Amino acid sequence: MSAGGCWHCSEPLPASGAPSAKVDGELRLFCCHGCRAAAEWIQQLGLTDYYRLRGEPALRPTDARDDHAVWLRDDIARHVVRELGGNQRET
Repeated sequence: MSAGGCWHCSEPLPASGAPSAKVDGELRLFCCHGCRAAAEWIQQLGLTDYYRLRGEPALRPTDARDDHAVWLRDDIARHVVRELGGNQRET
């Protein structure tokens, strides 16, 4: 477990109460619940080689970005959006 920074994005860890999760059998610390969720998702999908193969830590999205239109792109939406019928979708 690295005390230096977030396992997912390498941002600094909070002074106390850093979220944690097991990734590849080892307890890892995260800067926020979003990074923990991303790591858990990567683990659940069987893609933990991502951490071994990546060239640089993941970039953390800025809070200022408010571009919801990206979720309307079919190539992105097909991974996270489910058609419910009756012109309704669920993310």
